[in-house]
Amino acid sequence: MLHNSPDFLNITVFHGPQFPGRSTFEKLKNLTLVEVSSPEDMKDASHAILLLDHSLCKTGGSASQWRTGRLWPFLIIGEEGVDFCDFLCPRGWPDIFSLKALEGAIRELTLMLSRKNLSEELSDEHEKLFQLTHIGLALSAEQNADKLLSKILAEGRHWACCDAGSLFLLDREGDEPKLLFKLIQNDSVDFPFKEQTFPLNKESIAGFVAVTGDILNLPDVYHLPERAPFHFNSSFDETANYRTRSVLTVPMKNHNREVIGVLQFINRKTSQDIKLNSPEITLEHTRPFTDEVVVLLKALASQAAVAISNSILVRQIQGLFEGFVAASVHAIEQRDPTTSGHSFRVADLTTALAEVLPRSGRSRFKDLTFDDHQIKEIRYASLLHDFGKVGVREPVLIKEKKLTNSNMEIIWHRFALYKEKVHTLSLQQRHEFLLQYGRDAFFERLPLFEKEMTERMAQLDNFYQEICLANEPTILDSERHSHLTTVQKMEALDINGKPLKLLSEDEFLALSVRRGSLTPEERKEIESHVVYTYEFLRKIPWTSELRRIPSFAVAHHEKLDGSGYPNGWGHQQIPLESKMMTVSDIYDALTASDRPYKKALSHERALDILKMEAGKELLDKDLVEVFIEAKVHHYIEPREARQKLSFGNFDPDLHKRSVCDYDIHHTAEN
Repeated sequence: MLHNSPDFLNITVFHGPQFPGRSTFEKLKNLTLVEVSSPEDMKDASHAILLLDHSLCKTGGSASQWRTGRLWPFLIIGEEGVDFCDFLCPRGWPDIFSLKALEGAIRELTLMLSRKNLSEELSDEHEKLFQLTHIGLALSAEQNADKLLSKILAEGRHWACCDAGSLFLLDREGDEPKLLFKLIQNDSVDFPFKEQTFPLNKESIAGFVAVTGDILNLPDVYHLPERAPFHFNSSFDETANYRTRSVLTVPMKNHNREVIGVLQFINRKTSQDIKLNSPEITLEHTRPFTDEVVVLLKALASQAAVAISNSILVRQIQGLFEGFVAASVHAIEQRDPTTSGHSFRVADLTTALAEVLPRSGRSRFKDLTFDDHQIKEIRYASLLHDFGKVGVREPVLIKEKKLTNSNMEIIWHRFALYKEKVHTLSLQQRHEFLLQYGRDAFFERLPLFEKEMTERMAQLDNFYQEICLANEPTILDSERHSHLTTVQKMEALDINGKPLKLLSEDEFLALSVRRGSLTPEERKEIESHVVYTYEFLRKIPWTSELRRIPSFAVAHHEKLDGSGYPNGWGHQQIPLESKMMTVSDIYDALTASDRPYKKALSHERALDILKMEAGKELLDKDLVEVFIEAKVHHYIEPREARQKLSFGNFDPDLHKRSVCDYDIHHTAEN
């Protein structure tokens, strides 16, 4: 029946002053009858039906005027001859027909309301889905771990209109898992926050959710269930004069259904703008979390868990790769301990130079920018620029002098043998002289024999000393080279009486090196480390952000005029990043301490050499000038440099010495 249907509650029926059926309609329940004379009388109406009779048609205007405002467009016309109506009720109809017409109108209105409500609900669901998708995209795009956690909590609070919120992460490292209180947000109270860790158990609300994986929806934390295993810690409320009331605690579970963290939403408000500055305001303007809100925040927690897991995975992969890089650099430096710290310092210098270039004031670099990925790419390339040393023979790699100690020992024994032969020959000469000329003549001649032998021994000692001096990795002058030639031509007899040269051909060639300690063949082998570096690095499946590392590293010994190696690239072919690395590499090689084959140059002298190289158009002049003006070398102070490194447990004192192989571009002083 009409008057019993719950769908017809709270409906208003408007009618004109001459409406004859009011007494009949007043008998109906759940209907409100209101007399009107114009559309203005219904401006606040909703869920209404208008009985538009002849008098209202004359005084009230057109149908469009009656349909304005919040009035539902439903009209029952009681007059014939009117060209607009939803139901036409001829004059003089029995009341029962009028009631039936009204019932139809009410049913139609009810359907309209139902469609409207469904449309609004669908729109709300669509908006929630859109927001959830938007949040998911935002969370997946955020790469900063701290910003990601802050965004997760902020988005959840915004959704649920919460005054505060907390975020906890599970720390499973160590013997006992712990609950890390990672983040807190509060719109009403400002207070200092410091991360804390708690035992992982069911005694706290967050701990209970973390252990069980269940959602806790508490309307008022001061009125917990009697047998609840957890309790609420009110110390913050007491300290900050705050009143925590409704609390929703949701676990964040990864794809393995493992709890990795907990989201806690506090004090759901009636309006986002309200500040809960007192317990009284809190009690008046907070409300429990509805099932609908719980479902939404559960979905958010699921998305957050995926985002956090991805962030942790990326961080673990990053840590794994950085560990690999550190281990690689450590392996390089273990092969040549005198270069320990060099790769790290070159990386610090090069990244520092990259960071100051855009601020250098030079028009060439004004539009230059390096984002975090590019800085990382430069750093890794710098750290691994000498990795090819693993392909160089160790005797060549760590060669301090032109000949090895074993080579020099062999030469010493040759000279000792030769000196023994000289002594033996002198004794033979004396014996023959004694037999031929007699005792008196022999003793008269003996001082001359002694002098000749002593002079010969002294000459051999001098020649050996010349060899020792020539063995040092210094500049070999023409006089010393002449002495070597003389020695190389000298022969002795071995124990079998066969001719024996004091210097072999290979030894003579090694000692004849005019600068440094490497023969041309050995220098080529040293220079091949760049090729080995490139071949090694290009086999690594770099991400798109790091794909240029091999091309940066391979060019760090190239020169602007094309005289460098291994490819002989010129100014246009050498990447800017490689040019920066070259400047840093040379500076550190020149100023390296405790290097057995050369003395470290002063900072000032090293900068002079960089400027000289730039003047010869071997190095990029602008980069050298910025390097000097910005005092980039300050970035490799031993303690400061060690603090900047993001991985590795190396001794800071190792930063006191370094070298990039044995190539200082032929500019270092000896």
